[in-house]
Amino acid sequence: MAGAGRGARTLPALARGSVREGAARTSARGGPVDGEDRIGRADGAVVWVHAHAVLLRGPDGELGWQGVLTDITERRLIKQRAKDALNYADNIIATMREPFMVLDTTLRIVTANRSFYQNFLVTPAETQGQFVYDLGNRQWVIPRLRVLLEEVLPRNNVFHDFEVE
Repeated sequence: MAGAGRGARTLPALARGSVREGAARTSARGGPVDGEDRIGRADGAVVWVHAHAVLLRGPDGELGWQGVLTDITERRLIKQRAKDALNYADNIIATMREPFMVLDTTLRIVTANRSFYQNFLVTPAETQGQFVYDLGNRQWVIPRLRVLLEEVLPRNNVFHDFEVE
């Protein structure tokens, strides 16, 4: 097993510690190393990689690993952009004066703004994740709203100016 352990020594300084920490954790429990981390490339750029490796012990007893590093930088950037966009949308919703809620495809409440909670006398804890018709004292069981949510919305994606008393 010549060369075992050499991989961690040839990694850039940015990655050495995390690779060694992962190797130490994995050697304690056995099994492969599987995780994500940042490493520096020879050109100085920092990239995100997914590491999947198997630990090996060389004849000298030194731990090393053999495996695959996959560049996941683009995936991480896309994920961060989506997170930023969601945060931006959440901030817009939070600043709206009118009561506003967001439903998922199963009509469960994902989020609502402060005006919604104050106007309908509910809290985020008792609202988020709830089926819209079960909210509060079932005040959302409104036949016209049900038609809009279950028939109109799936085809048109939006509707405007529906008021709940």
